Amino acid sequence: MMVPQALQSYLKDLALSPKLSWLAPWQMKQKALFKELPFPSFRSEAYRHTPLHRFMKALSESSLAQDKGERYSSGRPGFFPKMQNTYSVLPATYELGYDGAPQVGLRLFSTLAEKEREIVKSYVEHPYSSAQDPFVALNGAAMQEGIWLDIPPHTVVKTPIYLHHILGTSSRGLVHPYLLVTVGEKANVTLLETVSGTQKLWVNGVKKIFLEKEGLLAHYELHTEGGSVQRYMGHVAVTQKKKSDYTHHMIAAEGETVRHTLGVLLKEAESQAALYGLYTAKGQQHFEHHVEVNHEAPHTRSHTFYRGTAEEQALGLFYGNIGVAPQAQQTEAQQLHNGWILSSGARIYAHPSLAIGADQVKCTHGATLQKVDEEALNYLRMRGISSSEAGKMMMHAFLAKGVDHIGHLPTRAYVMKKMSIPSRSGGRS
Repeated sequence: MMVPQALQSYLKDLALSPKLSWLAPWQMKQKALFKELPFPSFRSEAYRHTPLHRFMKALSESSLAQDKGERYSSGRPGFFPKMQNTYSVLPATYELGYDGAPQVGLRLFSTLAEKEREIVKSYVEHPYSSAQDPFVALNGAAMQEGIWLDIPPHTVVKTPIYLHHILGTSSRGLVHPYLLVTVGEKANVTLLETVSGTQKLWVNGVKKIFLEKEGLLAHYELHTEGGSVQRYMGHVAVTQKKKSDYTHHMIAAEGETVRHTLGVLLKEAESQAALYGLYTAKGQQHFEHHVEVNHEAPHTRSHTFYRGTAEEQALGLFYGNIGVAPQAQQTEAQQLHNGWILSSGARIYAHPSLAIGADQVKCTHGATLQKVDEEALNYLRMRGISSSEAGKMMMHAFLAKGVDHIGHLPTRAYVMKKMSIPSRSGGRS
């Protein structure tokens, strides 16, 4: 498929940031790569169900013809603390907050010293798990600024770091945020992220995360507020060294179209990853999750559990793949998606898969898809519960199983309230 004319025009007018001249050679390579790669279409397996026309529409909407510097203060959950630091890089603003944590700051790529540039450059140029995705290449080609969150070795941040991305209007309706997170040896941190922006914006974001030996990161991405960006395309790549531990939670309830790709590389022995997703799609919403875990070393573990509902005309998708290299013996990996269709017009697709090259492994994958259980519904009706209330009770019970893994209790309480899940005893903390 040919690159749409609006995107060709966007590329033609694209100018590199003079503040990032030290990344210019790499950015030029990314631009060339974008032109070389086939543009996705419905024939592309990874993009078969992606409504690309929704994203392309952002390039032509007249309301974005001028950069008005619009900002949305919504999109940040109420339990977030006061945000101590604000970094403004038009058309984006990044708010950083922490509650009693030691001083932790973001560094903009444009402000780095020479030595820091070399460090960041080595991370940026590290092969991406979705390197053949044209929109990852587009992000690299069009990036105007990047932000670096560095957790030094042996740093234990006892309370979460809160990062709120406020993405304002772009003159072309498309922005490319880039976040680099490095977790040093034996460092321990929890990161909670939210994103908000103008309703018609297309966000094409990339996040690269590196965990050194015995580093630990609990990472939450929340697309749950009314001010959330409506068209979000996110790409997250995680590289883990020996005995590192990465936990990821993707929570989606807001936004017109959310396409999220998560790639985890268990590069060294005894590293482990736990990946969780929870979504509630309604109306015309489209929530799409792609999760790829590659085990490249022995004695590595991964657990992928996603769960979601779709109602009215909404669509939910899950594409999962576990790859095990021949040398990755004694690998343990699980992958499961549970979906529940609540309306006749809604759809959920799940495609779990395995690619195993080793023989001494324990790997499982699966998917379940259910509709409203009429027998259970009738049982509740017979006890005086209305059909609508009974349906809600069943849905809430289904979703409740998806919040048990949320270790940060304020986030768990927030998600339960946001999804109208009644409080109950039990669950893991």
